[in-house]
Amino acid sequence: MTTHHMSEHLELTYRIASGEIQDFEVVTPEKYLEKVQESLYNFKPMPSGFDFPLYKKGKLEELKHENLQISKLKLLEARKQYINFYKENGIPENGGIDKDTFEIKVFGIHLKLPNPKFRKDIIHIHDIQHLLNKCDTSWKGEAFIAGWEISTGMWKYFPVCTFSFWAMGYSLWLHPKAVFSGFKKGLNDIGIIDLKISKPDLMKMDFNKLVEITAKDKTSDMGFLQWIQFIFWIVISQIIFLFPLVILTIGFGWFLK
Repeated sequence: MTTHHMSEHLELTYRIASGEIQDFEVVTPEKYLEKVQESLYNFKPMPSGFDFPLYKKGKLEELKHENLQISKLKLLEARKQYINFYKENGIPENGGIDKDTFEIKVFGIHLKLPNPKFRKDIIHIHDIQHLLNKCDTSWKGEAFIAGWEISTGMWKYFPVCTFSFWAMGYSLWLHPKAVFSGFKKGLNDIGIIDLKISKPDLMKMDFNKLVEITAKDKTSDMGFLQWIQFIFWIVISQIIFLFPLVILTIGFGWFLK
């Protein structure tokens, strides 16, 4: 692949990511899709000499733009559209991790909350946990992750554990089965935060390696002790979730007197 070809390849990637180009066919066989997705969950470089199956041997793809200079301009144009797409759809740069606030939707109400440094420092771990457990970012996915975090010992890390407890407490009202499923799976996993791996090393780690080192050697199921623990954490999560509502109710009642 020449520099010109790479430039056009990157332009195409930006245009797909911004939603401009969507009329393409996924040619990867379904049986390989999971492996392809796993390969995208790390920052390892493309192997040298990678043999793309659809690549025509001894031939280069036809170029769209007349020369490299025009291709560069089109690439910058596509990147600008990509950035604007994120802005127009309320998606902040770097996921908003550097912002002082973050937004969350609770019972249909949009809340803007402080984004403290301790949350900024570990949010990448939370995101990787979604990948590890193949959960989306809907409240059902968050419910699973909340249960999983508490089960794997996130409660040991104050004050960040308050976010996990709050999410668990709220999720129990929406997706109790997902919370339970996450807690049950967490019994057999090691929390990513307990690995004590730096962010750069974690971000470039092979996905299969992460799966391997987060799995416990000995497995366990929901026995009597595990049920007691689950019920205990349910109570704690409800206290943390409902505490602000109780304070607001008391304050509102006092105001009306």
